[in-house]
Amino acid sequence: MKLLKQRSADHGIQVHAAVKPRIYEQDDVQKDRIGRARKMVEAAIGGRKGIRIVELGCGTMDISGPFSSAQHVYGVECNPESVAIATERYPHAHLNVISLQPEACDVLILCEFLEHIENPSELVSNWLPLAKQCVISHPLNGDLKEDLSGGEHQWSFSKEDFDGWFQLGGHKLVAQEVFKMEGYQIVMGRGARN
Repeated sequence: MKLLKQRSADHGIQVHAAVKPRIYEQDDVQKDRIGRARKMVEAAIGGRKGIRIVELGCGTMDISGPFSSAQHVYGVECNPESVAIATERYPHAHLNVISLQPEACDVLILCEFLEHIENPSELVSNWLPLAKQCVISHPLNGDLKEDLSGGEHQWSFSKEDFDGWFQLGGHKLVAQEVFKMEGYQIVMGRGARN
């Protein structure tokens, strides 16, 4: 893990609460990533109905929102405008502004989230043991030469960091892929508790 910007949790919330909301599934650069993440969530669901899905840093719920008509979907987001858009798009989902109290779930989604928070290792060690499965993604070695994130990322992670999230949370990595997204190389994986 390489620290890019030192921010307290409160300062991070301020920064991200002020970012203009984005619907990533409509963005030519991001829509492939969203589609890949949805497929991993779908694999974690495995055709079951009524399971509990929690997405931290859900934004406008591009990943978890489409599952909210058949599943119990809970999103956590610090940007009130994103929450308003997500609520309009997915009225069956349950959204919470900011509460990061760990809770049990069937599927935990941490996509493009860990690089934004003050202490990703602590969050993973508190949340992942409570999740039966997880989907995690982030850039690999992102923002090391230039600030591709517009100043939003606090961390740059390696492939070893990525593998470590699953180990830290007591999960076995069952599927993974690495792909390009404009200037980034993204790693995405699905884990299941051992």
